[in-house]
Amino acid sequence: MIKNIKFHLFFLLSILLFYACNNAFYNPFIENTFTDDPENTATPDVTAGSTLDPTLDPTLDPTPEPTPDTTPVNSNETPESAEVVILDGGSALINADSTEASKAVELSGDAGSCIDHSTSGNDLFYSIILNAGDTIEITVSPTSSWDPAIYLITDSADPEGSCVAGADDEMSGTPETIIYSVPAGEGGIYIIGVDCFYSIVTTGGPFDMNILVY
Repeated sequence: MIKNIKFHLFFLLSILLFYACNNAFYNPFIENTFTDDPENTATPDVTAGSTLDPTLDPTLDPTPEPTPDTTPVNSNETPESAEVVILDGGSALINADSTEASKAVELSGDAGSCIDHSTSGNDLFYSIILNAGDTIEITVSPTSSWDPAIYLITDSADPEGSCVAGADDEMSGTPETIIYSVPAGEGGIYIIGVDCFYSIVTTGGPFDMNILVY
């Protein structure tokens, strides 16, 4: 009788141990953490919000951001970078456009200024060598409806203080002209500024500039 009881207890314990061992490796109510992919080659989750999302981690995006082009449309937009004028028989004709130029210089147009109105438009600059006794005549003719202003300076660092001649007398679409004779002992490099009387409509435009030296 006692032997039967021991046998049944042993049998019951064996069954409990069997189920206990199987539950340690598999439980249908717990997510299976094993995989049939031993190499772990499954596609990673790149849904929005994951750390692998290229929109959140720019290091995962192989396409670099384009570098903005900051090259000026014209290289002569400051007095220091003025384009050198080459005379041919004492004259030169220049065709240019200040529509996309920068605003480097603004003459005040105040009393004592070489020009009658402020020049807050776009600028282009040209340098020329003049000798004492030379007379230079500069005419800027706009080829669209905008109001040009022109001036002649000797110091790129002080345009207002070194301006020797200027003109902004006419209305939009009309040529402007300055005539200047170089005094004795004042020969050297002069800089021509083509500017604009500021308006809401235009701050510059295309033009022809005729230069005569005699």
